[in-house]
Amino acid sequence: MCGYTPRVQLGRYTVLGKLATGGMAEVFLARLDGTAGFERHVVIKRVLPQYVGQGDFSRLFQQEARFASFLAHPHIAQVSDFGVDSTGAAYLVMEHVEGASLRQLLTAAAAQNERPDTRLVCRIFSQVAEALAAVHGATDPATKGPLGLIHRDVSPENILLSRQGAVKLADFGIARAMSEVSTTNPDVVRGKLRYLAPEQILGGPLSPAVDVWALGVSLYEALALRRPFPEENEGQTTHAIAHGEVIPLDRLRGDLSFELLNIVARCLSREPEKRYPDCQDLALELERVASAGDGSVTTRIIGNWVERLCPRESARPLLPLPVELVVPAPVVAPQQSVPRPHSTPPDLGTALSTPLAVAPPPEPASEVPAAPSRVMPRLIAAVVALVALAVGGYWFATRRTSPAARQVVVTSTPTGAVVLTANRELGTTPWAGDLPLEAVDVEVRAPGYATVKKTLGPDDPPSLNVTLKRR
Repeated sequence: MCGYTPRVQLGRYTVLGKLATGGMAEVFLARLDGTAGFERHVVIKRVLPQYVGQGDFSRLFQQEARFASFLAHPHIAQVSDFGVDSTGAAYLVMEHVEGASLRQLLTAAAAQNERPDTRLVCRIFSQVAEALAAVHGATDPATKGPLGLIHRDVSPENILLSRQGAVKLADFGIARAMSEVSTTNPDVVRGKLRYLAPEQILGGPLSPAVDVWALGVSLYEALALRRPFPEENEGQTTHAIAHGEVIPLDRLRGDLSFELLNIVARCLSREPEKRYPDCQDLALELERVASAGDGSVTTRIIGNWVERLCPRESARPLLPLPVELVVPAPVVAPQQSVPRPHSTPPDLGTALSTPLAVAPPPEPASEVPAAPSRVMPRLIAAVVALVALAVGGYWFATRRTSPAARQVVVTSTPTGAVVLTANRELGTTPWAGDLPLEAVDVEVRAPGYATVKKTLGPDDPPSLNVTLKRR
């Protein structure tokens, strides 16, 4: 990664190159520069251009980024910033974990016909469960009220392991925003399907139990190097998940302890109420399995496992930046670097989906003739004026506090309920947004539950938490 020259500024970040492209977003490595030589690498996840302006996606994306910023936990990859680029595409700035995803590690292990050590797996998933406990128990710093958050996208792609042995759960807050437009992208739906809980497929109310299910699927996959459902086609997979038809893990691994088999089975209970109600309890049970036997699974052992399966020298080089990120200049455009050839580690077969698809390198940029010297001053002045106007307008629009509105947070138990005012749908809980200062009638609805109606007056607290009752 050190051989790439900075190409473009995205906000206050210098984008160094593209890491990968997924179904909904592209991922970049960037650098934040400070004073006295301070610098820090970060990861920027930017929404693909084709999804800019679709419905309330950007608003929801920003709301989820705000919620994610509330989370400070050693096993959660921190979201540090949110922005919108010149094309209108929203982006998140996240902690850079230098290492590999669990998906990459399982793929490499399968290629070497190697099953990961059971205690190592349990230690990793114990820390992921601790991260989920922090997500589910998060509170609003302003109101101290529960946010009712759910990750919604627990999978091996979003479990990151560093070369120092740190375990981080990533991409919190993105899944719900992505769901706004995922129906237009079948590849995204298929990729998420294998980790959806039965109640998600059947359209039932969502709760933290969906994260416990997804963690159970990922844990099963790490132990067996395959998922717990038949996957010949999407219909068969959907049917198996909806009916809880899990392939017994002991058929594939006869060496696992009864305690560990019970942990996996409980996570994959078809009825949400039979799963772990608290991820902290799940973390403790996994930790007991990880601590059994001689020695201890330390962060150094985890780091060594990462380095052995995905050594630093085999890391994919950065890809050139996409054309829309590179700002044209009135001088000869530099040639874009072409990444070195690299081999992709074999996948786990049809049982595992390919993670982020790497975009092919673009053709080298052609030269742009320099503008005539007498035109240059006018051109530069015009560009500077336009940039100043754009920046000033954006600052004014985002920073100015409207005296006629206030930000309100609406949460519910269960989460995922629809929030409405004047029969206009605002979004689903947990929801945050601006409402008029005067009294506003708010409705919270969910299938199978009685609708709750509340009036928020100008003197009421800026948060509303409702408990929905079944009909």
